[in-house]
Parts: sequence; structure tokens; C-alpha cells
Amino acid sequence: MTMLKKLLKKHKITPLISSPDSRALHPGQILGCNFSAAHSIHTQVDAYLYIGSGTFHPLGIALATKKPVYIADPYTQKIIKEELDSLKESILRQRYGAIAQAKQSQRFGIILSTKAGQQRINSAHHLQHLLTQHNKSGYILIMDHITPDILMNFRQLQCYISTACPRVAIDDYQQYSTPILTPIELEIALGLRQWTDYKFDEITDIDEESAKT
Repeated sequence: MTMLKKLLKKHKITPLISSPDSRALHPGQILGCNFSAAHSIHTQVDAYLYIGSGTFHPLGIALATKKPVYIADPYTQKIIKEELDSLKESILRQRYGAIAQAKQSQRFGIILSTKAGQQRINSAHHLQHLLTQHNKSGYILIMDHITPDILMNFRQLQCYISTACPRVAIDDYQQYSTPILTPIELEIALGLRQWTDYKFDEITDIDEESAKT
């Protein structure tokens, strides 16, 4: 990390390494369901440099902060920017379609994970309450592993909302024949949030504490 900071400074780029919340172990660390490291320096930076492989985490940073993200892949030794921008637009189109389907649905399954760090009990009950307020039915489904085979047992449900890791809805959507939304996407479907305010769902320290109460 020190060498990278020196390299950036050599090219007149000021590097900032952020402090995430307690869910992450290291400075600057991004998790699939937590972008607190990016949020903490949002007002101080013009862009983000993500060091690692894959696109899910940097895509989350881009959607969470609405700022440019560059990927420095140490395995391919390439800098990726345009591919990430294209993927972002593709994912947003897919999520827009899932939300449109949800608007026509009446019976929702609210997935509550039993995995450590993903047990958002209060969130699940809040979503159920929101659905009731909008004359829709919400059924809380408690499970450990979320797979297409398990969800096929609930054919009467027209849409799912996952309170677990957002990768279930975002990364794995092609595996499911029934739309899976994140809590934020349900708010858009119900008209409680604007599409222009779209962002990745995140699990924070507050969610962790809520699960213990």
C-alpha cells in the first residue's frame, strides 16, 4: 500500500485511504454488502481506485457514491474503467426491469438469512409493514442458503425481497425465474424512493445491532 501511495503521489495524485466501520478489518476495505470505506471519504475525493479482481465491489462503490471508479487488477495487470461503466448501465437496466415487475406483484416473499452478519430481523418486519400499508402481502421466509431450488417451493409468490447480501439479487438474478429485489428497490417499486436515488443495498453496524435486539 505504501508503494502504491508513493506511485500516485509521483503522478501528482493525492491518495486517501479511508476508515470503514467495524464490519471491515482493514483500512480501505470494501465488502460486498458494506461500502462504508467509500462513504467515509466521499466528500474528499474525485474518484476511487479499487485494487482487486472482479467487478461487483467496484460496481457497488460506483452506485453508492455516484463517482468514477477505476479498477487496478493485480492479476491481469490492467486498469479497467470503461468496462465497469458499461456493466453499471447493464445492471441498472436489469434492476429497472425487476422493479417494474415488482410493481405488478401482490404476494412477496421477504427472505431473512440466518447467516452471521446478515440477520436483518428488523428490516424484514419493516418491509412486511410497508407491503401491508400498500395493500400487498409479505411473507417472511427464514433460510440459510438461498438457492433457486428452495424458492421454487413458493410458487404462489410473485416477487422476493432479500434482506441478505445484495449479491443474491444483483449477481445471481439470472438463476431465478422470479424477480428478487433489495429493500431499496422495493421502496422504489412502492413509490417511496425515486429511481434517480437508486443505490446498492448495504448491511451496516446498525443492522448488526438491530439483529441482536
